[in-house]
Amino acid sequence: MNRRQAFSLYVCHALSTWNARSYEFAAVLFTAAAFPEGLRAASFVGIANSIAAILFGSAIGRWIDRGQSRLRTLLTTILINHAAVIAACTMWLLIVQGAANDADDDRNAEVQDIINTSILTGTPKIMFFLILLGLGVVESVSRKANLISIERDWVPVLAPPTVAEGYDLTHVNAIMGMIDMMCKMVAPIVVSQLIAIVSSKAAALILAVANAIPFGLEILAAKNLWRANTALRAEKENLKDSDNMHPGQMQENISEAWAQQPVVWVFDVALSYMDNLQLYFESEVWAPSLAMCITHGSILSVTGVTVVFFLDSGYSLQLVTIAETVSAFFELSSTLITPFAVHAISKTTDARLAADIPLMSVEDVGRLDEDSGDVNNGSTKSSPVVNTAITHTGLYGISTMCLILISTIPALFYLTSQLSYPIPRSETKHGSPTFHSYPFATVIILSCLAISRLGRGIFSLSTQQLGQSRVASEHRSSFAGVEVGFVSLLGLAHNVASAVFSEPKEFGILATGSWISLACSAALYIWWLRREGVQFAWWNAGGKRKYQQLEGDD
Repeated sequence: MNRRQAFSLYVCHALSTWNARSYEFAAVLFTAAAFPEGLRAASFVGIANSIAAILFGSAIGRWIDRGQSRLRTLLTTILINHAAVIAACTMWLLIVQGAANDADDDRNAEVQDIINTSILTGTPKIMFFLILLGLGVVESVSRKANLISIERDWVPVLAPPTVAEGYDLTHVNAIMGMIDMMCKMVAPIVVSQLIAIVSSKAAALILAVANAIPFGLEILAAKNLWRANTALRAEKENLKDSDNMHPGQMQENISEAWAQQPVVWVFDVALSYMDNLQLYFESEVWAPSLAMCITHGSILSVTGVTVVFFLDSGYSLQLVTIAETVSAFFELSSTLITPFAVHAISKTTDARLAADIPLMSVEDVGRLDEDSGDVNNGSTKSSPVVNTAITHTGLYGISTMCLILISTIPALFYLTSQLSYPIPRSETKHGSPTFHSYPFATVIILSCLAISRLGRGIFSLSTQQLGQSRVASEHRSSFAGVEVGFVSLLGLAHNVASAVFSEPKEFGILATGSWISLACSAALYIWWLRREGVQFAWWNAGGKRKYQQLEGDD
């Protein structure tokens, strides 16, 4: 991949990510504005999205793997996502309340009454909210499909795990992660300021228009990249020999003739789901992948339900936005630290391997690594050195996250025990009374939540590259689809828990459960890493045998 192709890839990813991040944060604020009574409405949004991803995540991955044209698949996800966001923003106009920026001004009291009242109330409002849940599901599923298509179907073809010069997989993943974090950091600022300056209703309309404008540019960037790269244009090779088919893949061919029958289609999807689960747990990296999924069951992050908790606890939207921005900055820094850490650990591993083979220099080890990164029909395999570096970097990430978040638990229990709920939102218009009353607890909670995102970002990038480089090319998207299902299953668990413990005073219980889930994630990853020690020994032995064979040939 040359520089021009990389630019097209990054532009396409940046536009789709900005679209996702801006609506993701706006939907949280719109939900809080339309239903300011507590956490339940926000939980319903998360539950609906999680159930949809659980049901369709595996099918999405299979659809991407089976798609003959990578371009057609990606463009489909872009079109559906933009259409869903525009339709949803239009419907939010009817149920959100406005912002009372001038409520103290008697001259504008009548105008403010109109702004602050949603167009729909009662049963019609609930009905439209249910439709919005459906549109949110479409947006969420199409966004996940877009991400799987880019990260698991396009990027591994464009960037190999090891390359002498240019764009390797670690570098491209880091840049794309940086783009994601930049959007996550800037989008909340833009959206919250937009709502503060105009109103929730006007912000919904502006977001709908802003989503429609870059649609053509995103399509153009994807087409330019596809035309410029021969490997992307090549049609995928589907397995046609039944002797080589994985169990369940023969059923795919049989069901082709019955594709028009919904019952048979549902049965086929169910079979493919079970087949993909089998593929997932037969892979070498199911444990780190599942450990990454478990981290998504945590609410210990300044997003989603946690944002609503802070707003209900006497913190202003401005302070919450600053906290989210700082959190995104730490996660952004993980995209810089991860490649550096991988490079540093790789150099150490090079030196150790060279020490085990006295006649081999560090440069020879690097050449050995390049030789082991074979490419076969688009499949990639990490070199032993890079594989070791990635796995240990992931360990540092998950360990850091768990250790930093311990102190948030007692701080949250203390804070919720001291506050008197409910706290009217009107008290936070001109400041954050809770911050002024409990600055020490607030600083501990917000700073730990923010800093922990550094470890989370490092762990996510590490497990992502393991899934890209150690899963067969014909199964990468299916593997990622199962990942999406598990992520959503854990997300569903924390949203259901948020609906059950919906009172802000009970948030400490949710935080405790979240930390326990993170500890389980770390334990699973450490177990896999200890088991992977045998694999490292095999790699090193293989490296010695390869060098000795080369020496014998000379």
